Amino acid sequence: MAFVTSVKRYTLTITAGNGTATSTIDGQDTTKCIPFVTTRLSIDSTTDGDHGAYAVDVSFLTGPDRIQVETFVTATREVVCEVTLVEFNSADVKVQEGTFAMTGTSEGITGLDSLGAVTDTFSYHTWLCNGVGTDYTAAQVRCNIDAVDDIQISRQASTGQCDGHIWLAEAIGGTPEFTVEHISVSFSGTTQETPAVTSVTENKTFIMASHKVPATATNFENDECTLDMFLASATSITADRQANFDDLYAVAQVVTFDAGNAATVRRGTLNQAAATASENIDITDLGSGFADVAMIHSTASTGSFTSGSFPGALVTDPVDAHCAWTFVDSDTINIQHNTDGGEASQDISWEVILWGDAAGGPAPRRVMVRA
Repeated sequence: MAFVTSVKRYTLTITAGNGTATSTIDGQDTTKCIPFVTTRLSIDSTTDGDHGAYAVDVSFLTGPDRIQVETFVTATREVVCEVTLVEFNSADVKVQEGTFAMTGTSEGITGLDSLGAVTDTFSYHTWLCNGVGTDYTAAQVRCNIDAVDDIQISRQASTGQCDGHIWLAEAIGGTPEFTVEHISVSFSGTTQETPAVTSVTENKTFIMASHKVPATATNFENDECTLDMFLASATSITADRQANFDDLYAVAQVVTFDAGNAATVRRGTLNQAAATASENIDITDLGSGFADVAMIHSTASTGSFTSGSFPGALVTDPVDAHCAWTFVDSDTINIQHNTDGGEASQDISWEVILWGDAAGGPAPRRVMVRA
C-alpha cells in the first residue's frame, strides 16, 4: 500500500446507561487517520425516539491514543459502532481534522489549512445531536467543499445543536493518488435523480455522500429522508428515495483512484426483505490479505446516519435507518439492523474499498469493546 499504511477495524458498543465507548488504538497515528463508521441500534424507537440517542460522533483521545464514539442522549438501548480506521501515508495524502458546533443552519469550518485543490480532496464527517428531538431537519448534516478555503457544514433547521468532527483527505505530491468530482444533487418533487459524472473507471471509484432533508420532515419520515446513492455507470450516479414529499439537497463526492496504484472498489445493491435483522452477502473473493486493506462503505450517507432507500409505507422507526456492516470472511460481508429485526424492506447500496493489494497478509484483527 503506497498511499495507505494501515487499515484496522474496531467494534465499540455504547451500552445501556452510557453515552460513550472507547478503545485503545492499535498502533496507528491518529493525525494521519480517518475513522469511517456504520452503526446499528438494539431496540425499538418507541423507547429512544430522540436523534440524540443514536447519532454518533467519533473522536480521538490521547494518553494513551484511543478512539471514542459518543451520543448526546443516554438511554436504555445499545448502539453498536463498526469503525474502520484508515491511516494514510503523509507523503501522499494530507489528513486534516476539524470540529464544529452548529446552533444555526450552517457553519464554516475554521482552523484548517487551505487546500491545494478541491478536486484532490474528499471529506468525511460524524456528529451528535443535542436537543433536536425527533426532528430530521435539524439532525441530518451535509458537508460542502465549496473552495480551497471554504468548507461548509449545513442542515435544514436550527432546532437544538449538532456538534461533530470532520476529516479532509487531500491527495498531494506529483501524481495525485485520487481525484474527486463534487456534484450537487437536488430533489424537488422527485424520488430519483441521475446526475452525470465525468467518465470514471468504475472499479477504481467510490462515492462519499451527505445530504440535508426536507424542511417539513420533523418526525422520522424515513421514506423521505433516507437516501441511497450509487455509481450507476462510468458516466452517471443514481440517487433514490421513496417519497417525494419535499425538497432534499445532497452532495456526492466521486473519488477515483489513480490508475497507477493498487486500490480498487467492489459494489452492489441489496434489497433486504422486511423483518430481516441480519443478512450475509456473497462477493467475489477479495484475497487472503483483505483484512489489511479493505473496508465496507455504505453509499447511502455519511457519518452515523447510514441508511438506504425505504418504501413509502414504512413506519417511522429509526432502528431501520441504521445498518452496521462487517466482513464475515474474504468473500462474504454482513449487514445488520437492530436485534429485534428490521420492520420494513429497503434498498441499500454498498461498496467494498480495497485501499491496496489484497493478495496476501495477516489474518483479520478486530478489537471488541463494551462500555
